[in-house]
Amino acid sequence: MKVTLIRTYTPNVGPSKVTKHIVEAPTADQVWAICFRQYFNKERYANSTYTQFENPEHREPYREWISDVNNYANNGGDMW
Repeated sequence: MKVTLIRTYTPNVGPSKVTKHIVEAPTADQVWAICFRQYFNKERYANSTYTQFENPEHREPYREWISDVNNYANNGGDMW
């Protein structure tokens, strides 16, 4: 499976920077885990960076995957 993420970085001074990142893995579970570990979880408290799926159809399957507490915890989610 392959998904494309759009990352927007808005510094305090200067123009925003938009980049595309392709995440590819054999299964959907592995793709969602990579997206969570390398993008969404790391940016949780970064106010200047925002990442979203290029294709909105990927949002709902990802939300379903991340709502499973085992997936969240096993991939570095803050359980406090």
